[in-house]
Amino acid sequence: MKTTVGIWSARRDEEAKYEEILGKALKPLGGWEKFIKPGDLVLIKANEFIVAGAASGKTTHPALVLAAAKAARRSGAGRVVIGELSDAIFVNFQTYPEIYDYAEVVNFGKLPHDHLALPGAQSLKSPVPMPKIVKECDVFINMPGLRTHALPLFSNAMKNLMGLLSLGATSQVHMWGLEGSVVDLNAFRPSDLVITDAIWSLQGNFPAEGEALPTDLVLVGDNALAVDRVAAKLMRLDPDQVGYLAEGRRRGLGPLHDEEIDVVGDSKAILAEGIAFVQPTLEYTNLPPQMRIIDHGLCKACRRALARGITAAQHSPEYRDPGRLLAVVGPAEQVQPEGEEDVLLVGNCAAAHRAPGKTFLPGCPPLSGQCKMALLSFLPVSFQTSFCSIGMRELPLEEVIEKIGPLGYQGLEIWGQHLTDYLAGHSAAELQAALAKYQLQAPMISPYFDLVSSAEKLEQSKEECQKFIALAKRIGSPLIRVFTGPAGSQEASHWQWVQAVKALKQFAQWGRQAGVGFAVETHQGQLADTVKSTLRLVRQVDEDNFRVNLDIHNLFDRGEDPVAALRILAPYVVHVHAKNGEQTDGLRYGIRLQAGNMDYAPFLRELGKLGYKGFVSIEWFGEKPLENAARELAYLRQFDGTQE
Repeated sequence: MKTTVGIWSARRDEEAKYEEILGKALKPLGGWEKFIKPGDLVLIKANEFIVAGAASGKTTHPALVLAAAKAARRSGAGRVVIGELSDAIFVNFQTYPEIYDYAEVVNFGKLPHDHLALPGAQSLKSPVPMPKIVKECDVFINMPGLRTHALPLFSNAMKNLMGLLSLGATSQVHMWGLEGSVVDLNAFRPSDLVITDAIWSLQGNFPAEGEALPTDLVLVGDNALAVDRVAAKLMRLDPDQVGYLAEGRRRGLGPLHDEEIDVVGDSKAILAEGIAFVQPTLEYTNLPPQMRIIDHGLCKACRRALARGITAAQHSPEYRDPGRLLAVVGPAEQVQPEGEEDVLLVGNCAAAHRAPGKTFLPGCPPLSGQCKMALLSFLPVSFQTSFCSIGMRELPLEEVIEKIGPLGYQGLEIWGQHLTDYLAGHSAAELQAALAKYQLQAPMISPYFDLVSSAEKLEQSKEECQKFIALAKRIGSPLIRVFTGPAGSQEASHWQWVQAVKALKQFAQWGRQAGVGFAVETHQGQLADTVKSTLRLVRQVDEDNFRVNLDIHNLFDRGEDPVAALRILAPYVVHVHAKNGEQTDGLRYGIRLQAGNMDYAPFLRELGKLGYKGFVSIEWFGEKPLENAARELAYLRQFDGTQE
């Protein structure tokens, strides 16, 4: 017995006729009455995962979904539910409020669900969250959009079932194997009816990119595999080259031979020639000049993921040359970086080479969007640059501004003494105007506090804190630097910890009322003198406006690895101090970042990988501060993403 697939005309400007068109299209299949009986619960799985208009090609046309819901109710359905795994579905139907006269609109992720081990699953072996309505419905109508897709080449009815699962399960599917998991989902819940929206289709590098293509068609059928094979041919693709179509045929989800598919419809003639779609990026093209790839051709899916990720990254406005990069795709016996190459491991088969400092993307294949974001993470970060005014402590603040302003820094971190001295004879408005002359921000004010020595010192610090909160608010500075006082984390007694935490919590609460935050500086001889003690302090204060000013050389001086420290503290870092030194008879500062005992290049590159967008502030304690401020800025700009 043959399976019928229809290809029918449905023009973009004929929305009012879509219900009529569907009625005509379903007649060769037996009409609506074949699928829907009085009282049935009908579930329609539309593709509305992305907030986008009908003409984008990225969603199922809401007017077509509305037409199907109307027809279902008029055929006697007792309840019609339209679902997708995203609140985007509600946005996409805002201009079609009539939908609520015929159906309920739901986000599957917010419905009751069971964690099911899919019977007979050959790829998706772990339990997945399946909405209960998928098992409860009497009729399942699958309404995908027709589109190219870089990982499985194309996407239509069978792949649309991934949208039944919760967001967390998407990565789960990719871990077990995308194409096999798609087949497992379709074996678990076959579509009773497929209605493909090809009114607007999508071509190119979907999902990260894609361009709408007007095709003015709908495809219908009662077997998802058969509809997908016809749809693939319509797009001039070989269905046998689409992994999940070949696997679906092997597992008996549809006709074994294309001769068993009867193609009907007023537009079936278009299948002979097909439609020219711009295909996704499937091979490596236009590689960055310093990028190497180890790919022995054993995993086409991972190759597609990386190839498309490279293309998508290069189309991003923030893209710049990532520098020396080695990507490993699929299994490889050896991975030997050359020089200072960063390493990107793509796919589960490359997991054997995981190591600190290497970026691993799990999945079979990983999402191409993950590949894109990983590539962008290797780019120079767009952090902002600042100079600490304490580097010119002998000059009044107005002169510091005039000297630093022309150099090109984006910010001037203001030493607390500088600020109080300046405001003794000037207004906050004058300071704002002086900074604005050179488009300088004041990212942080840096006073001193002592919260652990005595009750008198504590009260003085509280008064100072309230004073600096008021000053920060007046000049528009978002942060105040915090020292806890002369007691290292190991030497401090319990009462000193308790007293400091209580005071800092109060500081943060005062600051919140004024819109000001606090950043505790990692510093020798303070409670925040190690990574662990800094984390302890932040967690115990437990206020969202109390974070970390990472003076990384201070931790380096304590024997901590700068990159490892950054990775751990990154969620809390809101400001960075950069200085360097050397050990002679003792530690001496005033050494340039490029020449001191700490190698700043790996640290600054890691800032990029972690997406840090805040300020890196030069703290200079040596001679010739102006000359070296210019040199330090030039060094930072090698890493801040501002150089072409």
